[in-house]
Amino acid sequence: MAFNPTRDDLAERPPTLEHLLRGFHGRRQRGNKTYELRDIDPNVHLLLGRSNTIYYASDKRDPNDPYGEGAQGFLKVFYHDQKSPSYFYLIDSPPDSFEQELNALCNSTGLVRRTQSKGLYPQGTLEGKMVELGDFLGVDLSVGRESAKMEFEGYKLFVLKDMRTLVALPVVKGRLGGDKVYMWSSDDTFVCARGIVD
Repeated sequence: MAFNPTRDDLAERPPTLEHLLRGFHGRRQRGNKTYELRDIDPNVHLLLGRSNTIYYASDKRDPNDPYGEGAQGFLKVFYHDQKSPSYFYLIDSPPDSFEQELNALCNSTGLVRRTQSKGLYPQGTLEGKMVELGDFLGVDLSVGRESAKMEFEGYKLFVLKDMRTLVALPVVKGRLGGDKVYMWSSDDTFVCARGIVD
């Protein structure tokens, strides 16, 4: 039976997470998955750089090519260029040497100070509902004139209940793994049926 989205499913600012899920994926909800995140504190974070492009794979409908392999149900790789400032953080986890280098560069260039003064850093909690957007594949970062690419395997990309905050979680066989958690902070990013938007 064909899925017929409602006006709220396709709204630029969906009224609920359920509407967002249906609009983004172009299908009905397929049950609930629960991940326990109470022990992860977003207030303990390490800036890794400005997020320029996010790469993810999803079986969502491609709004730019909605037919054939662009239809819902076919796994496709998407990318989102972040034009507005968005910053990528390691959350409540010990950094590896590469992440330490990125953070040291963020400190030496004054990026940490600027994000703090603008309030563009993770705050609050990771508790509550979220929508899975797809498999998180990687992110292009910049710190001043330096650039870096981080690639990921075994991570899922989610949006929190505010429908704006993106989180990457390690999920293995449907369960939250013991690896690192990452979060974005931006004033302009949001998610709707069109995809990730800013």
